[in-house]
Amino acid sequence: MKLMSVIARSGACLLAGVFSFLSLPALAQSTPLIIWGVNGHSSTVTDVAFSPNGAVMVSGSFDKTVKLWSVADGALVGVLSGHTAEVKSVAFSPDGRLVASAGYDRTVKLWRVADGALVATLTGHADTVRSVAFSPDGSLVASGSQDRTVNLWRVADGTLVRTLAGNANWVMSVAFAPDGNTVVSGGADRSVTQWRVSDGEFVRRLTGHSDWVMSVAVSPNGQRIASAGLDASVKVWDANSGAVVRNISDFSNGVNWVSYSPDGNSLITADWSLAIKVWNLSDGSLTRSFVEDALVSAVRFSPDGSEFGYGLADGEVVLAGNSGGAPLAPVVLDVVAGTEKTSYSNRDKARILVSVTDGSATVAGASVSTTVTSSKGVKTVLKGTTGANGVAVLSYTVNSKQGTGTYRIDAAVSKSGCVSATDSCSFTVSK
Repeated sequence: MKLMSVIARSGACLLAGVFSFLSLPALAQSTPLIIWGVNGHSSTVTDVAFSPNGAVMVSGSFDKTVKLWSVADGALVGVLSGHTAEVKSVAFSPDGRLVASAGYDRTVKLWRVADGALVATLTGHADTVRSVAFSPDGSLVASGSQDRTVNLWRVADGTLVRTLAGNANWVMSVAFAPDGNTVVSGGADRSVTQWRVSDGEFVRRLTGHSDWVMSVAVSPNGQRIASAGLDASVKVWDANSGAVVRNISDFSNGVNWVSYSPDGNSLITADWSLAIKVWNLSDGSLTRSFVEDALVSAVRFSPDGSEFGYGLADGEVVLAGNSGGAPLAPVVLDVVAGTEKTSYSNRDKARILVSVTDGSATVAGASVSTTVTSSKGVKTVLKGTTGANGVAVLSYTVNSKQGTGTYRIDAAVSKSGCVSATDSCSFTVSK
């Protein structure tokens, strides 16, 4: 076991190269303030979870093992062996006495933390189990599987209580609402589904992702559901109505993980650009961003929110300080407004081009508002959004009755988490 207590790890010097190669958003990146990193698995770490008291972190791996780590110093305190295939998901019970694990052997296993004993093996799924979660009172375990079902198991005796069927494809992630009344699942059918625990009845299906939903999480107050998709977005839904209340699309690649902070004010995500990102939910802004040198399979906040733990595809388990690294400085937008020609006649279509960058790279998805003021003072407002090339194209129909001579264009550009910018230009109109 290799234990590192570092701020700048080996490989950190490669971050700039990785950042450039992956074409990540041009933001000031910082490395995590790593408290310890342990190369404790011989294959990809697929999931991590903290004990309720924050003293232990559990990890599951493709090496078929589940391992327990001391949060204080990264020491290995337990190895849970018994899975016959890769482990995909792990979870702590609310009282911290049990760990649930599941994976490619189609089973869910319950382990006693105190001595590492296998308490029960739950069988019934017909395919890989991708995700497990304990109910808030610890009486149930939910498991989501590639067999397109969610199973609810009674922890006391391992009995299958009910099966929630109706997903059109693999179930990739499951989570309980804090009141224990609802189970949320997300999967390859590109949707998020809510189920009633008491009788297994379907509540609603949330649609809007255009690719697989890889991860779901419920806010601590139960009012919001977050989902991470391979469509390079994270959506936040109202748990009571199913409406999208926030769409975070500032990713350059698929998002494979999302978790809430303990206070519910932030989300932490992992995506296929090797990045860990922390988002402020009040406005959807990106507050911190870190780039790793291997894919981050799973990332979660510690129970007090002061740290976060994550697993990497290279077999490493890491604990990092949540305050580590410098906060991201807001991106200052640079806008240039212009027209294709300098002069137009009556009834011409004037194409207004508004180009937005962050000083170097183009910025897609920025909101553009332009006001065209004629020589007689008549104002026309045109709105649009920058495309992948960072340019918004707006069309203005010239009407010489509003005056000939000089027309002024005032362009304003804004985007969440960025400093807004303006620019002006002019053109002339003849009869």
